[in-house]
Amino acid sequence: MKVALGDSVQIVIREGSVQIRSHEQALRKAQSYFCSVIPKDVNLVDELLQHRREEAAHN
Repeated sequence: MKVALGDSVQIVIREGSVQIRSHEQALRKAQSYFCSVIPKDVNLVDELLQHRREEAAHN
């Protein structure tokens, strides 16, 4: 783990154990999770923009 003095870390306490993750490790874990639950053909940015355009058209 590459952590220097003053770096932010994420501390997770689960089932009696403590895990310390660097910002980079926490980001990779989150990316891995979302890649596993969102189909590869789905673009969340495009969906969000489309949703906002539709809302703006109705207001």
